[in-house]
Amino acid sequence: MATIQLKILRQLVELQLCHTPDVKNTIDRAWGVAQNKHKKKDTATAPPEPSDPKSQERLQLIPLGQDSHRKRFWVADGPCTFFASVAVQRVFTCICQ
Repeated sequence: MATIQLKILRQLVELQLCHTPDVKNTIDRAWGVAQNKHKKKDTATAPPEPSDPKSQERLQLIPLGQDSHRKRFWVADGPCTFFASVAVQRVFTCICQ
């Protein structure tokens, strides 16, 4: 049951990231994606400084590591919530709260 809920949650998050202009613009700006490459460089679309909460460094979630079975371990939602994911399935499982 929890696996189905996590799959639905993942699909909703992907839908939100792809189809909400504010979220898409924040991600595009953080990664330096230019929508109109033929226009001159604009400071409003330049990637933010690393200290900015909307910078690539702050938005990116990097796994802590992986075990011998290629299961990756993540920390999200604070320092006490751990998640595990398998690379092939892209399913996150909360292992400790």
